[in-house]
Amino acid sequence: MKRRDFLKRATVASSTVGISSLAVPAVAQARRELTIITDGSPTGGQETSLFTGEPTTRLFHWIERATNGEIIFRFYESEDDIPEDAEFEIAMTGQADGYYAGEYHWNAHHILYRLFGGSMPMGLSMEEFLGWFYHGEGEAMWNELGAQFNIKPFMSDTVGTQVTGWFTEEVRSLEDLEGKNMHMPAVMGYIMERLGANVGDYETSVIMAGLRDGSMYAVERSGPANDIGAGFHEYAKYLYASVLHEPHSFSALGFNLETWNSFTADQQRIIREISMAHHSYALAESTARNAAAMRTLQTEHGVRIMQFPEDVMIRMCELSGDFVREMAATDDFSKRVIDSYVAYRDEALDWSEATTGKFIETRRLPFRYYP
Repeated sequence: MKRRDFLKRATVASSTVGISSLAVPAVAQARRELTIITDGSPTGGQETSLFTGEPTTRLFHWIERATNGEIIFRFYESEDDIPEDAEFEIAMTGQADGYYAGEYHWNAHHILYRLFGGSMPMGLSMEEFLGWFYHGEGEAMWNELGAQFNIKPFMSDTVGTQVTGWFTEEVRSLEDLEGKNMHMPAVMGYIMERLGANVGDYETSVIMAGLRDGSMYAVERSGPANDIGAGFHEYAKYLYASVLHEPHSFSALGFNLETWNSFTADQQRIIREISMAHHSYALAESTARNAAAMRTLQTEHGVRIMQFPEDVMIRMCELSGDFVREMAATDDFSKRVIDSYVAYRDEALDWSEATTGKFIETRRLPFRYYP
């Protein structure tokens, strides 16, 4: 969703709830109004601020309430057309107090924003990533990266695990991918291009036109819950749910470092803890919404949920390894972070396979469960 579409929708949603109908808490004396720029991608539901009566998101609503109105958020608006992915620089330079967006958009500034945005092919699962992030070196390393750009970031939102994407035909071999036109940006673009596909990053209107006329073979976007509204399933009846390129994607609340350092210790604690809670809530929400959407796609729209053949998947995994090694070769800091990430991956792999992995397999065994 484009930024201005997000703001417009938020404004429309708020118009149905007047401020007079809300129970407004006592506003703290030292109220600060912060300007946040968003790319429109965070999933937090639209809310109305109890303190201003203006549209906000669930995350900002929670922080405003937890600080009793000491911190209020407003959306950044400009008369000028804002270039795509410019949110980072606007927050970094202090034109806004912060951003709310997907971290993988900032990879032009540093390749590690791929990792911290979740685009780490065949890397850690979301559960494993949280272990490395909060109980390993992940959070400290992300803060070190952010400080290079005058940013203090927080993992605050997620659309959950992302799937490979929509295909108009079944993939039976590597040859089926050669020469095909695909909307496959970022990491999936890296992989598919090396498999011989013609990849690009297109607007939704171009994607839909290509699916309708048969010139577009495959589309990567997000997952069933987000994608069903775009209508890809009308023309692409094969949803390849193989988890490959974004196993732990998330959106972040990033503050300009001067703004962050101006908060009290209690305000900093609240922001961190609310961000952690909101990420957990959003993960639960995305799990529920994706499960429901996938069932709808199967039962009402005839979509087939697919996995790639083993030889195709192995080749994609090999290319994923190439991608990670190229990331590590960028600079010494990248190597240090990726060494830490991969070491944790190796440690977590045995535990995850022996527990969660086998548990999911076991539930499919032929036995009566309920009723």
